[in-house]
Amino acid sequence: MFQTNNILNFTALRSGLFFLFFSLQLVTVAQEEVFSEANELYNQEQYAQAIEKYEAILHAKKHSAELYYNMGNAYYKTDQLGQAIYYFEKALRLAPDDEDIQNNLAFAKNQTIDVITPLPKVGFNALVRKVGALLTVNSWAILAIVSAFLVALCYLLYAYAYKSFIKRFYFTAFLFSIFTGAFALSFAFIENTYHKNHQEAIVFSLEVQVKNEPLENSETSFLLHEGTKIEVLESLNGWQKIRLADGKVGWIKADDIKVL
Repeated sequence: MFQTNNILNFTALRSGLFFLFFSLQLVTVAQEEVFSEANELYNQEQYAQAIEKYEAILHAKKHSAELYYNMGNAYYKTDQLGQAIYYFEKALRLAPDDEDIQNNLAFAKNQTIDVITPLPKVGFNALVRKVGALLTVNSWAILAIVSAFLVALCYLLYAYAYKSFIKRFYFTAFLFSIFTGAFALSFAFIENTYHKNHQEAIVFSLEVQVKNEPLENSETSFLLHEGTKIEVLESLNGWQKIRLADGKVGWIKADDIKVL
C-alpha cells in the first residue's frame, strides 16, 4: 500500500510538472505572437498600437533588450522623447555592447534641450568604474562561476597528471583561474553595490523646475527638460533630490521623472 501511494504521488507530480511546463510554453508562444504583431504594426507605422502591444508584454513581466529597444523606437516615432530615451537606456543595461541601441540612444539624446558637461572622472575610483562598466553584473557573476569551475577542473587535472611540464601547465591555469574568479567576483559585488546606491532616472516632463528645497514655494535653482538623465539621491514627501552629471544638485517632484 505504501509503495502504491508513492507511485501515485510520483505520477501526480510528473503530471503537474508537465502541465506547468506546457502552460509556460503556451504563454511564451502567445507573447511571441503579440511581439510579432507589435512589430508588424510598427512596420505599418501604427506606432501607438504597437506600443500597446509592447506594453502588454511588459505587463506580463517579460523583459528583454529587444523589447525595450523596439519600445524606444516606437516612442521616438510618436515624439515622446523621454519615453524613448528611458527604454533605450533600459535596453542598453541588458545589452551594453549592442551598437544599434547605442546609436539610437545617442541620436535621441541629441534631441534633448539640456546640455550638461559631465565632471571629469579621475583617480582610482574612476578606473574601477571604467573597468566595472565593461560587463554587466550578471556577466561578471557568470565569469566568476566559470572561473570556479575551471579552478576545480585544473586542480583535478593537475592531481592526475604524470609529466612535470603538464603539471606546471595545469598549476599555472589553476592559479590564473583563481585570480580571474576573484577578480570577476569582486567586480560583480562592486557593480551590484554601485547600481543599488546610484539610482538613475529620466525626466519625463517637457520642462520642470528644480528647487533648492523640497517645497513648492522654494526658489528655483535651474530648469530641466524632457529626456535628461539624472541621478536620484533621496526621496522626501513626493520630492526627489537629484544630481546632474555636472555636479548640480536640487529637488524635483517625483511625478516629473521615471526611475530606471
